[in-house]
Amino acid sequence: MRPTRPSRPTPLRVALAALAAPVAGFASTVPSQPAASGFSAGFWTGFASAAALGALALLGQRRAHRRQQHALAEQRQKELDQVVARRTADLVNANRTLRDLADTDALTGVSNRRHFDRLLREGVERALLTGRRLSVLLIDVDHFKQVNDREGHLAGDEVLRQLGQLLQRAVRSDTVVARYGGEEFAVITPSGLAEAVGLAERLRRAVEADSRIRVSLGVASFEPKLDGDEPALLARADRALYAAKAAGRNRVESDPPGAPVTPQARRGAAIAAD
Repeated sequence: MRPTRPSRPTPLRVALAALAAPVAGFASTVPSQPAASGFSAGFWTGFASAAALGALALLGQRRAHRRQQHALAEQRQKELDQVVARRTADLVNANRTLRDLADTDALTGVSNRRHFDRLLREGVERALLTGRRLSVLLIDVDHFKQVNDREGHLAGDEVLRQLGQLLQRAVRSDTVVARYGGEEFAVITPSGLAEAVGLAERLRRAVEADSRIRVSLGVASFEPKLDGDEPALLARADRALYAAKAAGRNRVESDPPGAPVTPQARRGAAIAAD
């Protein structure tokens, strides 16, 4: 016959044994005959048992109270975590809003010059590393001074606002439209020269069809062997813009990769545009 393994003591069994031992010991010392007080041994045994049960009930009550407190603490911690998560999300959204405001031109709603400069610098660095295509369009409103002189600056601001939104709607999501300064806008597009010139012509026609103003555009495509950095690329796009103005305005001109940029050429185009 296999010997039975002794059962493992549990905390409850240990507590019962600890409480039962004094009761048993006390009962064994009680005389079998009623004492002078008139209380029998059975009474004292019952009294001790009741005391033990009371102690057990008190112990159980304390354990239940601790469990309740633990559950309450967990619930409070969960609520606190939820509050922290909401506040963190609010803070992230607020920071995103501030960043968007810092990168957006207040009048037109497109990117501002600071954001444009940063994106162009990053685009040039990426093009140098990976050979990815990159082109810049510079856009200037023809005879904008006449709009301000004839209709006032508020009307001029409205012209710029509408133009910025028109340009933004006309480009793809991977193309950046920015207010470059005054009545000039700029576009960064991940395209080669031919595609960028096609985009510039589409923008010119969109403005001509939907607005009472006209624009001139200059286009240049990044060429690592020539440009090396964003100022050189901007200089070539700027030269193409002045060439468009010198050629009669409301047109697109490009600066082909490889064409040197000289101060004399830019000054000559500026004089001709005036």
